Amino acid sequence: MKKMRLTFLSGVLLVIFFVSCVSFRDREIDVRERSSVKVVDSATVEFNKWQLFNIPSSKRIKNEAYTKLKKIAQENHGVNADVVNIVITGSWTPLEFIHIGVGTGFAVLGVITGIDQNNPANFVVGGSGLLLAFGIGNWQRITATGDIVLYD
Repeated sequence: MKKMRLTFLSGVLLVIFFVSCVSFRDREIDVRERSSVKVVDSATVEFNKWQLFNIPSSKRIKNEAYTKLKKIAQENHGVNADVVNIVITGSWTPLEFIHIGVGTGFAVLGVITGIDQNNPANFVVGGSGLLLAFGIGNWQRITATGDIVLYD
């Protein structure tokens, strides 16, 4: 029974982590539109994003990526510049070390003090630490790349 619970918990954690990976495409233009616009450059931005409960908020990430890319496009090519064919990917960020470290620290502290003092309330601290480290959410470094086009 204990082995089955551990296997189930491990499977749930794996699913959560794999689902939380970010990979989107946005503002893609089709073949007809490509003939009416001129791709002049490409731009790339990176930023960190918190994912509550390890669920990526695709709408917010896409909007933030587009806004940052469009700002770069307009700074370099004028107000008629726009960004299309945006590719958004997420990866590991060093902020995750802090996040997991603090949560794991609380977990270890709670378990050790719970065993040492024989106080079940301290196990709540341990469980909270694990929840903080793995359940509440995670940080992702978002990289967005898009083509800069000029509209007449």
